[in-house]
Amino acid sequence: MSFDFPSAQLPALTPLRNSFVRDEVEADLKQIFLNLFESQLAADVFDVNVLGMPHLGSLDLVRRSVNADGLVLFPGEREEAATRYVYRAWKARNMQGRGLFFLKTYLQLLYPGYWDVEQQMQDKALPYPTALYDRSTHGNDADKYLTSRLHIRLNVAGNINNVESIIPVISSILPARFVPKVSLIMHAETKLHVASVGRASMTLRATSTVDATAISFPDASTVVASYGNPSITLRCTSTVSR
Repeated sequence: MSFDFPSAQLPALTPLRNSFVRDEVEADLKQIFLNLFESQLAADVFDVNVLGMPHLGSLDLVRRSVNADGLVLFPGEREEAATRYVYRAWKARNMQGRGLFFLKTYLQLLYPGYWDVEQQMQDKALPYPTALYDRSTHGNDADKYLTSRLHIRLNVAGNINNVESIIPVISSILPARFVPKVSLIMHAETKLHVASVGRASMTLRATSTVDATAISFPDASTVVASYGNPSITLRCTSTVSR
């Protein structure tokens, strides 16, 4: 069993262990009690002693506390370190970890390197929200203004799963003024036979490159799937050459 700090030790009932015994029977009874306490109760007693700071306790205690606060973390190689880190950050702000920084920290722990979060800019000449652009590339444009909409992109190359589980968490992490949208992005290439006409075989061939990121082409997209509020969408752009 591991804890948040390496020097942590389970309760050992040292006063009882060092107490006087009158005879062999009493010594055996004391040892039986000490063995039972060590194997059955010591870990639980340790967790009880740190209930005010659950991230210091066992991983089971941290998991229960994380779930009780409505956060979601998935099993994996980095589960323990990620769980302790995100809960420590959450509690450090008195569970008021609402904002983009905490959201980015949370996504990095869930999907390291396979996510992107962009606040959106709206074109002033067009109806809101029909012309949204990433702040990172259009933040200084005079003809656009900053909106409260966020575009969260998750790359399927990172084994993204159980996305529906984090949607309510994202909503709880962000301030109420933000309107998030989660998109799954992917890269794929394929060759398509577009048409075959006539008795004498006449085939029109096309090569199609599918880039589901839609990062460079925010207006050229096809919504393949949508789920929940905020929506989970799969967006793609394609080019066809003959």
